Parts: sequence; C-alpha cells; structure tokens
Amino acid sequence: MNPQVDYKVFLDMQYRHLATSPECFGLWGVMIYKATYAEEEALRWAGRLFRHYCIEGNTDLLSERYGFTYNLRHIRNADFNEGPAGWQLAPPSGRA
Repeated sequence: MNPQVDYKVFLDMQYRHLATSPECFGLWGVMIYKATYAEEEALRWAGRLFRHYCIEGNTDLLSERYGFTYNLRHIRNADFNEGPAGWQLAPPSGRA
C-alpha cells in the first residue's frame, strides 16, 4: 500500500479497467480481493463499485462523483522519506 494515495480511487481504477477493456469482455464476475479481511469502509465502497460498473453499466470513475483524488491532498511525506518534514511531532513522553 502507498500511504500517499487514496485506496478507494485505486480500486475504482481497477474496476473501470475491467468494465472498459475489450480483453475483459464477457467476464463472469468480480470480487474484492481478500474480502474477509477488508475493512468495513472498503467493503461498502466495493459494493458501490459493483452497482456502478456491473449492474448499472457505467464506465466513468465513480470516485470523481464524490470528489476523491488518487493523490491525497491532506497528507504529505506519509512514509517519512523526508524525515519529519510536514509533520508536527510531540516530544517523547519518556515512557516506554
């Protein structure tokens, strides 16, 4: 997982590929990977994607309707590759 991108948009991009690519025509079914381990929000989003692409036959990105973007706007330097830049860190509490 890349913490600097929105997983819901990434999943939406995958479903759109399945819905619009000629090599996927006649696909018998889709399912979110590891649904038994997924968080509740991801399962609800997958259900919306099923309806959007598989039932209603839409080909536009559902995430755009909700204003979601692939690159997150509110998180920078999520992996701390630039040290603490962009973060406000509290001083250590001294407790282990």
